[in-house]
Amino acid sequence: MKKVITVKNFLPRSLHNLLKSKVYSNSFPWFYAEDITGQSSDNTNGGFSHTLFDGENLTASEFYKEFIPIYACMHDISGINPKDLLRMRIGFLTPREVLKCNNPHVDYNKNHFTALYYFDNSDGDTYIFNERCTEQQTKQPTIFETVRPEENKLVIFDGTRFHSSSNPNKFSRRTVLTINFE
Repeated sequence: MKKVITVKNFLPRSLHNLLKSKVYSNSFPWFYAEDITGQSSDNTNGGFSHTLFDGENLTASEFYKEFIPIYACMHDISGINPKDLLRMRIGFLTPREVLKCNNPHVDYNKNHFTALYYFDNSDGDTYIFNERCTEQQTKQPTIFETVRPEENKLVIFDGTRFHSSSNPNKFSRRTVLTINFE
């Protein structure tokens, strides 16, 4: 996949609002990580997450089934036929005083796709880089595309591309569902 697929107003408004209210309800559990990217570094990228499904450990959250419509609808819009769900995880980042790119990373070191579903408008951009995990990394990654979080937007790209989040600065949060699939 050479391009980034972007779909605005991906879900029907009523379904989007239902899922958004679930994510922000008092009964939805969030878990803190010093580095939300799962990468070790000198530069911590702390944030909250909730793993809905983890295919490696065969675990699923009690909320998993409620978010399946996002995964199920991706084929209709993108033309990509998902074969194997690897992971579904919601990330929640809080504001920082200085806007900066968090750790560039890939979620899996194998051929796969990454989809991002944004619950809100935010200024915490996503950076998708030219470099891939299949290449020797000798320099700082270069930006292929910058994606501004917009409520109810879905973005799909080649998961072997390095990518990065950034914390919001003007908005109170950046909440994104990441879906990794083959």
